[in-house]
Amino acid sequence: MLKFYFINFVPVMAAAVGQWILGALWYSPVLFGRMARSGVPENAKAADKRWALSMLLTFAANISVSVILLHVILLNGTYGIKGGAKFGFVVGLGLVAAPMLATYIWEKRPLRLFVVNAGYWILALTISSAFMARRIL
Repeated sequence: MLKFYFINFVPVMAAAVGQWILGALWYSPVLFGRMARSGVPENAKAADKRWALSMLLTFAANISVSVILLHVILLNGTYGIKGGAKFGFVVGLGLVAAPMLATYIWEKRPLRLFVVNAGYWILALTISSAFMARRIL
């Protein structure tokens, strides 16, 4: 039977805000924005006009990821910064990057775009898990 925990939304919201800020930096021209944009089709670039909606939906997705991630951390019994970081890295690599790679292969999307996107999620989940596992001690 699936077990649901009472969720403390302070670490969840902090993790979601951290993912959102990391994403803004990661996909900015300062880090990997140019590389990521070079792998995106031209018709997708036209969606930039809806940036406010995109940012809002991204933040909602970050909250969802953080809630589920905290549940999985609690179900696994992972505690502490080091344990949380290891857990987040494994989740990012195995549950996000691996299926994402299969999609990129079949869609014939550029490898550099996969590396940028998967790298973001692996780092975001590693940091979020470390923070949330630390907060539940």
